[in-house]
Amino acid sequence: MYGQSFRRRGIIAVQVAVSLIVIMGFAMLSVDVGVLYNSKTDLQRAADAAAMSGASAYLTDAALANNESLLISLLHSRSQQYSALNPTLRESTQLELSDILFGTHEYGHPETALAMNGTRWNGLEVTVRRQSESVNGAVPLFFARVFGHERADVTATARAAVDDRVAGYRFVEDGGFLPFTIHEDLYNDLVANGPDNFSYDDSVIRIGDNINEIRLFPWKWSDEDKALNNGQTLQDGNDASGNFGTLNIGIGNQGTITLENQILNGIDAADMENEFGTSDLIFYDPIKGQQTYQATGNPGLSTAVKDELDVRIGDVVGFFLHNDSYDNGSGATFVVTAIRFGRVMDVKLTGNPNDRSLVLQPVAYTDGYVIIDESAPSTGGQLGRIVLVK
Repeated sequence: MYGQSFRRRGIIAVQVAVSLIVIMGFAMLSVDVGVLYNSKTDLQRAADAAAMSGASAYLTDAALANNESLLISLLHSRSQQYSALNPTLRESTQLELSDILFGTHEYGHPETALAMNGTRWNGLEVTVRRQSESVNGAVPLFFARVFGHERADVTATARAAVDDRVAGYRFVEDGGFLPFTIHEDLYNDLVANGPDNFSYDDSVIRIGDNINEIRLFPWKWSDEDKALNNGQTLQDGNDASGNFGTLNIGIGNQGTITLENQILNGIDAADMENEFGTSDLIFYDPIKGQQTYQATGNPGLSTAVKDELDVRIGDVVGFFLHNDSYDNGSGATFVVTAIRFGRVMDVKLTGNPNDRSLVLQPVAYTDGYVIIDESAPSTGGQLGRIVLVK
């Protein structure tokens, strides 16, 4: 009996020893599995940040001016910068140029490769690597070396794109909008064919930059002008209350002092609520289609607000588009259809009437208050949200 008990204890001791080795092996391997999991998480974070930041280059003057070389430089530099700011296993994550792809993301076919077929670019895809042949090197392992595996390859990919299918805009308390509107057809014509007299580099410069300016004032565009335009730059008409408008948003026709305040401080959410009953302007509904808002206003602009507009030179501001206006003077009403953004470049409200102007340069714009809907029409890259699509 004693011998059998001794042998039994010996067998159990061997089994325990073997089990401990197996358990310790799994424990050691779990450490390496954790390292690989953390490195994959870190790489994905770096890829997401690089793609989002890189895609922001599509909302710069380089994109509006079709400056391809500068745009590509920004796509590269912004992606690499934000990849490096997101370390993997506490080491800077470098992004190689060959792993930065750009082109057109097709929202209807999100899994297809970015297109380079001449359409407007809007997407950026990056792949960050921890591989033996990459600049970052493979991920070092610890206990797996016992089995001959010293390193492992890990990669992560992300794609971001500008979604410019804008359905509306959510106004906030501190608004950056001026109470001005211009006819949408005239606006689009000026974007394509307008003058190019200004650029911006920390201040306004009187040198063109291949981005056509929007002349908000003065315009009186008659039905005859519309019919005869045929794609050419529009000139002042002689009849009909005009396509430039000063809007009385939330304030009624309360005079110059109130207008001056809105120019300096922008239209806020309370103004929008007072005028339209909501601070969320929805211009496109997936069921009802285009939505419009009516706002009273004036087809002119008081010269008394020049000082306030001068203060805004160089600022990016929002403004409104409309597709119709009726009645005259302080009783005019405008049918608002959309919003756009631009930088105030020049103000001249005195002197020869033909020389007076309020000039804005279009700006491709994004912020957290832009409302996107997949059924809304494209803004042509002028307004949208940067989103991760892959």
